[in-house]
Amino acid sequence: MLCCVLQPVPAAKLRQSPPVVRNLAQQLTPQPTSSSNGPAPLAAVTTTTKPTLATAAAGVDIRGGRPLVTTQTAEPKEVLGPNDAAFVTIFYDFGEDSDDLLLATRVLMRSIHDSKTRFRKIVIVPEDGIREESAALLQRDGHDVELLQVDIPNVFLHARVIDHRAQLSHMRNKLVLWDDPVLSSLQRVVYLDPENLVMRNLDEIFACKHFCAVDNGQSIVYANSLLVVSPSNHAARSLYSDAVDAFWISGRAYNWVGITQGFLPGLFEAFEESPLFYQDEEEERDAVGTDDDDSTGFVDDRADSVVRRLPFYYSINHMVFYERLNWDLYKCKDKNAPSDGIPGPLLSFKYSGSMIKPWFWVPYVYFQVFWHWQAVRDRLDEDHSSAFISKITSLSVIFAFTWWAYIILCLKLHNEPNGRIRRLSSWGLPAPSNAPTLSLDIFNSRIVRRACQFSCNLLLAVSSMPVLSSMVIVWLVFLLSVYLVPATMHPRSAAFVWLYLQNLLMTTVLLVYKIAHIFRTVQWKRNEIPTSPSLLWLGLLRCIKRIPLFIALQLLFLYSVGRTDWFRNPVLRPVALIGQMVIIACIQVRVLSQEMRNTLHK
Repeated sequence: MLCCVLQPVPAAKLRQSPPVVRNLAQQLTPQPTSSSNGPAPLAAVTTTTKPTLATAAAGVDIRGGRPLVTTQTAEPKEVLGPNDAAFVTIFYDFGEDSDDLLLATRVLMRSIHDSKTRFRKIVIVPEDGIREESAALLQRDGHDVELLQVDIPNVFLHARVIDHRAQLSHMRNKLVLWDDPVLSSLQRVVYLDPENLVMRNLDEIFACKHFCAVDNGQSIVYANSLLVVSPSNHAARSLYSDAVDAFWISGRAYNWVGITQGFLPGLFEAFEESPLFYQDEEEERDAVGTDDDDSTGFVDDRADSVVRRLPFYYSINHMVFYERLNWDLYKCKDKNAPSDGIPGPLLSFKYSGSMIKPWFWVPYVYFQVFWHWQAVRDRLDEDHSSAFISKITSLSVIFAFTWWAYIILCLKLHNEPNGRIRRLSSWGLPAPSNAPTLSLDIFNSRIVRRACQFSCNLLLAVSSMPVLSSMVIVWLVFLLSVYLVPATMHPRSAAFVWLYLQNLLMTTVLLVYKIAHIFRTVQWKRNEIPTSPSLLWLGLLRCIKRIPLFIALQLLFLYSVGRTDWFRNPVLRPVALIGQMVIIACIQVRVLSQEMRNTLHK
């Protein structure tokens, strides 16, 4: 279990980007030559048509409207050693979303490790470094991960991950792949955002010598979460830098659309007409449709291209699964793979909104592809049982103390220190009119009595509209129960914590109405006033009679979520799940409405 921590890079300023005004098309288009003995060779003829950025990046030449013949020398096949290339990602610590990003980075590194790659794995950290706890977690996972501190700002230190300006600054930070001395010494770098999951060995894309990104055939889920970079390719750096700079200027006009998902219009345009990357040369010739002895006069200028498109299945986005709840439309390479199998070596969770991420437990209710990510997380050194037991215990203690304190307060307000029943208002609580302003008996003071009277009036107002009030309370209980569960808790544990917490909150609401009903309907004599434990037990027994139906329906809902084979239709599944939630909510509303009506009438 090795975790190599590289020494921080000296605080030298990164090399400045080439000017935006540099004409990349002029660098990539062959220059015309002249000959005094006759006309220029056809291979040297150029067109006067001004190429666009996309055609220049793709190496597309328009030469007089007729095909040209070029002679190219086959380059020797490049062989990369284990230390010549690396998988790289960036981790930002000390921010509000750092814990989420840390978990995502750990799972990504684990998936790369499990793919049996022979190349290095590097986690870049910004200039402010990384916490010892975060580094210890990466080390505890048992991966040979290298931590590299570079001279880039922590863009998420004071901003959330969903902030568009911080995301654009994060994209500019990727220029460190070309600028950092350690990374620039590598022949190839595969950059992955933490929202990726490696499903099987991905070493084949290191053969891409150009600036490679995923095919933009699915533009609605297009993102720059996978980049293959040759640090020595300065033209690719200029292309990427220009795309980022251009969006800094034009992004406001577009309302920064797509930036949080990694979409850059300039880079999208550059890849639009670029040639496709093929690992096998024979496969490439078959796809292009040219042979070695081709005499058709077709010019194959693919070697002049700066960028290449990786096929879509190299980074398939999980959102496309939900078109039909299978991958049948995207079986490009593995046509015989099962419907529930990922048809590519990399699964991307980039384009899914700010909260629909696999490290949050709530989206697992519907997004079943997230379980592939969770399967890799299960291989990390995490103690989910202890976290689950600790959460259940803490919730039990907190709510038990709250109930006990509430019962004691009600009895203290109901009785005087000598045991006599206080003068009560119509609601069965102490009237503030005859109470002293200051008293050693704080429960007999005017302030406490007025506060109690205000709360009772509020309870009366809420109970006067039982149906509407019950709907609002049920909705608030649902939101509060979801919010109080730790976001990164294991989904299975989080589901039962949510169920337990929601029933605790419902029991608390029912207990308030039960105790109010008891005080309004029961007339105790001086020696018949119950003790705090007996009154609490009496109220809980009456509440618990209502809870089993809630629990049964909630367990049925969780079971339906786990049975993904029940609903294979992309429309029927959400309708069925939402329908079950509505049924549970309606029953809770009915029970609360009855309790409110009972409290209003003696």
